[in-house]
Amino acid sequence: MKYQVIVIGGGLGGLCSALHLSLKGIKVLLIEKNAYPKHKVCGE
Repeated sequence: MKYQVIVIGGGLGGLCSALHLSLKGIKVLLIEKNAYPKHKVCGE
C-alpha cells in the first residue's frame, strides 16, 4: 500500500494531523515509537 503522507510522532499534533488528513481521503501512515495507550495527559 502506498501512502500520500507519513506523519512521524503520535503526540497531539501528529494525531490531529493524521486524523484530519484521513478524513479528507488522504492515505496516511502514522509512526509512533511508543506503545499505546499512553497514560500521560498533555500539559503534564
